[in-house]
Amino acid sequence: GVVHTDLKPANIPLVDSRTQVSKDGSIFLLRTDIKIADFGLAVYGTQQYIAEPHQHKIQTRPYRAPEVILGLGWHEACDVWSIACMMLEFFSGNVYFDVWEDHEHLMAFQNTFGRLPQDMISIRR
Repeated sequence: GVVHTDLKPANIPLVDSRTQVSKDGSIFLLRTDIKIADFGLAVYGTQQYIAEPHQHKIQTRPYRAPEVILGLGWHEACDVWSIACMMLEFFSGNVYFDVWEDHEHLMAFQNTFGRLPQDMISIRR
């Protein structure tokens, strides 16, 4: 029932960051437990929120969902999007959406995933 609205690597610290080196030189964590931090922008409930034009956008830019960029409103799915972006970053070693402007961000989505769904584009305010 809580939407964090700003999930990013800095807000997901490890409980224990001790590592061990294996015989082949690989480094791995001894524990993978995490905590979620910084609930300063979190909201409660499961309703969809519509951002007013004067409101700042939620989510740190590289982890911001398309519906937030397009001003379509947001809900729990925006946190899932942020987690997916972090997973993509973790497995690839690259920040995929390291851009500065909304149009660049939307172009990066299109280059990575293909065109946005038509129903998402056609209802833009």
